[in-house]
Amino acid sequence: MEQSDAKKIKILFLFFVVLLGFLVFFGTLFYWATIDRRLPRLEHSEVSHALRGNIISSDGFKIATSQKLYKAIVDTRNIDPKKI
Repeated sequence: MEQSDAKKIKILFLFFVVLLGFLVFFGTLFYWATIDRRLPRLEHSEVSHALRGNIISSDGFKIATSQKLYKAIVDTRNIDPKKI
């Protein structure tokens, strides 16, 4: 009788360990499926501010001028080296 009780306890313990493993696994899957992923955006739009114009000195010489500046950034991790 003691041997069958010990066997039942081992089987029950193994069942709970496997059940706990499944719960952790499915909990992790649910967590990764529901969090917000921070992926790089493919498009980016930004409101450009108005150009201010030129600063002209009293003798008519242009001291400073406003120019629009464009900056393009490429994420090189997304480039396949075989396609270059």
